[in-house]
Amino acid sequence: MNNTQIVVEGESDKKFLADFESFIVNPKTSLSFSVLNGFDVDLNILKKSVFTFQRNSLVGGKNLLIIDANGNCEKRTKDLEKLRKDLQIEFECFLFPNNSDTGNLETLLCKIINPINKPVFECFEAYQVCLEGSSLKAPGLKSKIFAYLETLYGSENDKRLQYKNRDYLNPEHWNLDHEYLTPLKQFLLAHIQPSAQ
Repeated sequence: MNNTQIVVEGESDKKFLADFESFIVNPKTSLSFSVLNGFDVDLNILKKSVFTFQRNSLVGGKNLLIIDANGNCEKRTKDLEKLRKDLQIEFECFLFPNNSDTGNLETLLCKIINPINKPVFECFEAYQVCLEGSSLKAPGLKSKIFAYLETLYGSENDKRLQYKNRDYLNPEHWNLDHEYLTPLKQFLLAHIQPSAQ
Protein backbone atom coordinates (compact mmCIF):
# COMPACT_ATOMS: atom_id res chain seq x y z
CA MET A 1 0.00 0.00 0.00
CA ASN A 2 1.29 3.45 -0.91
CA ASN A 3 0.90 5.94 1.94
CA THR A 4 2.30 8.90 0.07
CA GLN A 5 0.07 11.94 0.38
CA ILE A 6 0.50 14.98 -1.84
CA VAL A 7 -0.74 18.21 -0.29
CA VAL A 8 -1.48 20.98 -2.80
CA GLU A 9 -3.02 24.44 -2.87
CA GLY A 10 -5.86 23.82 -5.29
CA GLU A 11 -7.66 21.57 -7.74
CA SER A 12 -5.55 22.76 -10.67
CA ASP A 13 -2.37 21.56 -8.93
CA LYS A 14 -4.02 18.24 -8.06
CA LYS A 15 -5.11 17.57 -11.65
CA PHE A 16 -1.74 18.47 -13.13
CA LEU A 17 0.20 16.34 -10.64
CA ALA A 18 -2.14 13.36 -11.04
CA ASP A 19 -1.66 13.47 -14.81
CA PHE A 20 2.09 13.99 -14.56
CA GLU A 21 2.47 11.16 -12.06
CA SER A 22 0.62 8.79 -14.37
CA PHE A 23 2.95 9.90 -17.20
CA ILE A 24 6.22 9.26 -15.32
CA VAL A 25 5.34 6.21 -13.22
CA ASN A 26 4.46 2.81 -14.62
CA PRO A 27 2.56 1.15 -13.10
CA LYS A 28 0.64 4.11 -11.74
CA THR A 29 0.63 4.47 -7.96
CA SER A 30 -2.43 5.15 -5.87
CA LEU A 31 -1.42 8.48 -4.42
CA SER A 32 -3.80 10.42 -2.24
CA PHE A 33 -4.21 14.16 -2.50
CA SER A 34 -5.17 16.73 0.09
CA VAL A 35 -6.24 20.15 -1.23
CA LEU A 36 -5.61 23.17 1.01
CA ASN A 37 -7.78 25.52 -1.08
CA GLY A 38 -5.21 28.26 -0.96
CA PHE A 39 -2.01 29.07 0.84
CA ASP A 40 -1.95 32.47 2.50
CA VAL A 41 1.02 34.64 3.35
CA ASP A 42 0.83 33.73 7.05
CA LEU A 43 0.52 30.05 6.20
CA ASN A 44 -2.57 29.83 8.43
CA ILE A 45 -4.25 27.35 6.10
CA LEU A 46 -1.43 24.86 6.60
CA LYS A 47 -1.78 25.26 10.37
CA LYS A 48 -5.38 24.12 10.02
CA SER A 49 -4.19 21.01 8.16
CA VAL A 50 -1.77 19.77 10.82
CA PHE A 51 -3.90 16.70 11.52
CA THR A 52 -3.74 15.66 7.86
CA PHE A 53 0.06 15.56 8.04
CA GLN A 54 0.25 13.92 11.46
CA ARG A 55 -2.30 11.21 10.63
CA ASN A 56 -0.39 10.17 7.52
CA SER A 57 2.95 10.20 9.36
CA LEU A 58 1.50 7.94 12.09
CA VAL A 59 0.80 5.19 9.54
CA GLY A 60 4.32 5.45 8.11
CA GLY A 61 3.27 7.62 5.18
CA LYS A 62 5.12 10.40 3.43
CA ASN A 63 3.77 13.92 3.10
CA LEU A 64 4.73 15.82 -0.03
CA LEU A 65 3.82 19.50 0.04
CA ILE A 66 3.79 20.97 -3.47
CA ILE A 67 2.88 24.66 -3.59
CA ASP A 68 3.70 27.85 -5.50
CA ALA A 69 6.95 29.66 -4.79
CA ASN A 70 5.22 32.90 -5.78
CA GLY A 71 7.43 35.98 -5.50
CA ASN A 72 10.29 34.66 -3.36
CA CYS A 73 11.33 31.00 -3.44
CA GLU A 74 14.00 31.39 -0.74
CA LYS A 75 11.62 33.14 1.68
CA ARG A 76 8.89 30.58 1.06
CA THR A 77 11.36 27.77 1.84
CA LYS A 78 12.44 29.44 5.09
CA ASP A 79 8.80 30.03 6.11
CA LEU A 80 8.01 26.36 5.51
CA GLU A 81 11.05 25.18 7.48
CA LYS A 82 9.95 27.32 10.42
CA LEU A 83 6.41 26.01 10.14
CA ARG A 84 7.62 22.41 10.03
CA LYS A 85 9.52 22.98 13.27
CA ASP A 86 6.82 25.02 15.03
CA LEU A 87 3.99 22.63 14.18
CA GLN A 88 6.11 19.48 14.53
CA ILE A 89 4.97 18.01 11.25
CA GLU A 90 6.90 16.04 8.65
CA PHE A 91 6.86 16.79 4.94
CA GLU A 92 9.08 17.10 1.91
CA CYS A 93 8.46 20.21 -0.14
CA PHE A 94 8.60 21.20 -3.80
CA LEU A 95 7.88 24.74 -4.95
CA PHE A 96 6.35 25.39 -8.36
CA PRO A 97 7.59 26.10 -10.97
CA ASN A 98 10.93 24.25 -10.59
CA ASN A 99 11.92 24.38 -6.89
CA SER A 100 14.38 27.23 -7.46
CA ASP A 101 12.68 30.08 -9.34
CA THR A 102 9.83 32.37 -8.41
CA GLY A 103 6.47 31.62 -9.95
CA ASN A 104 3.64 29.13 -9.79
CA LEU A 105 1.99 26.24 -11.62
CA GLU A 106 1.02 28.52 -14.51
CA THR A 107 4.68 29.56 -14.88
CA LEU A 108 5.51 25.89 -15.35
CA LEU A 109 2.64 25.31 -17.77
CA CYS A 110 3.77 28.20 -19.96
CA LYS A 111 7.13 26.44 -20.36
CA ILE A 112 5.71 23.08 -21.45
CA ILE A 113 3.20 23.95 -24.15
CA ASN A 114 3.53 22.07 -27.42
CA PRO A 115 5.84 24.28 -29.56
CA ILE A 116 3.42 23.98 -32.48
CA ASN A 117 1.02 26.15 -30.47
CA LYS A 118 3.55 28.89 -29.72
CA PRO A 119 1.69 31.42 -31.94
CA VAL A 120 -1.17 31.41 -29.41
CA PHE A 121 1.21 32.68 -26.72
CA GLU A 122 2.86 35.15 -29.10
CA CYS A 123 -0.52 36.75 -29.82
CA PHE A 124 -1.46 36.80 -26.14
CA GLU A 125 1.87 38.37 -25.19
CA ALA A 126 1.41 41.06 -27.87
CA TYR A 127 -1.98 41.80 -26.28
CA GLN A 128 -0.32 42.13 -22.85
CA VAL A 129 2.35 44.47 -24.26
CA CYS A 130 -0.35 46.56 -25.91
CA LEU A 131 -1.92 47.18 -22.49
CA GLU A 132 1.35 48.16 -20.79
CA GLY A 133 1.46 51.79 -19.83
CA SER A 134 -2.30 52.15 -20.00
CA SER A 135 -4.68 52.42 -17.07
CA LEU A 136 -5.97 48.94 -17.89
CA LYS A 137 -4.74 45.83 -16.14
CA ALA A 138 -3.15 43.21 -18.36
CA PRO A 139 -4.38 39.65 -17.74
CA GLY A 140 -2.14 37.31 -15.75
CA LEU A 141 -0.83 33.79 -16.27
CA LYS A 142 -4.07 32.02 -15.30
CA SER A 143 -5.81 33.97 -18.07
CA LYS A 144 -3.00 33.12 -20.47
CA ILE A 145 -3.41 29.38 -19.87
CA PHE A 146 -7.18 29.66 -20.11
CA ALA A 147 -6.90 31.60 -23.40
CA TYR A 148 -4.42 29.01 -24.72
CA LEU A 149 -6.83 26.14 -24.10
CA GLU A 150 -9.88 28.12 -25.20
CA THR A 151 -8.16 28.80 -28.52
CA LEU A 152 -7.28 25.13 -28.98
CA TYR A 153 -10.76 23.89 -28.05
CA GLY A 154 -12.53 26.65 -29.94
CA SER A 155 -15.08 27.46 -27.24
CA GLU A 156 -15.09 29.27 -23.92
CA ASN A 157 -17.85 26.90 -22.76
CA ASP A 158 -15.89 23.71 -23.33
CA LYS A 159 -15.84 21.69 -20.08
CA ARG A 160 -12.21 20.74 -20.73
CA LEU A 161 -11.23 24.30 -19.76
CA GLN A 162 -12.18 23.62 -16.14
CA TYR A 163 -9.26 22.72 -13.88
CA LYS A 164 -10.63 19.30 -12.98
CA ASN A 165 -11.18 18.37 -16.63
CA ARG A 166 -7.92 19.52 -18.16
CA ASP A 167 -5.96 16.82 -19.95
CA TYR A 168 -2.28 17.41 -19.38
CA LEU A 169 -1.58 14.03 -21.00
CA ASN A 170 -2.66 15.45 -24.37
CA PRO A 171 0.61 15.77 -26.34
CA GLU A 172 -1.01 18.16 -28.80
CA HIS A 173 -1.23 20.70 -25.96
CA TRP A 174 1.51 19.79 -23.43
CA ASN A 175 5.00 18.31 -23.52
CA LEU A 176 5.37 16.30 -20.31
CA ASP A 177 8.82 15.20 -21.48
CA HIS A 178 10.08 18.80 -21.40
CA GLU A 179 13.39 19.28 -19.59
CA TYR A 180 11.80 22.05 -17.49
CA LEU A 181 9.90 19.29 -15.67
CA THR A 182 13.09 17.43 -14.68
CA PRO A 183 13.27 18.84 -11.11
CA LEU A 184 9.62 17.93 -10.45
CA LYS A 185 10.08 14.49 -11.98
CA GLN A 186 13.16 13.81 -9.84
CA PHE A 187 11.35 14.99 -6.70
CA LEU A 188 8.32 12.79 -7.31
CA LEU A 189 10.31 9.70 -8.27
CA ALA A 190 12.46 10.08 -5.15
CA HIS A 191 9.37 9.95 -2.94
CA ILE A 192 6.81 7.70 -4.62
CA GLN A 193 7.03 4.02 -5.37
CA PRO A 194 4.86 2.04 -7.76
CA SER A 195 2.33 -0.22 -6.11
CA ALA A 196 3.18 -3.91 -6.09
CA GLN A 197 1.50 -5.88 -8.87
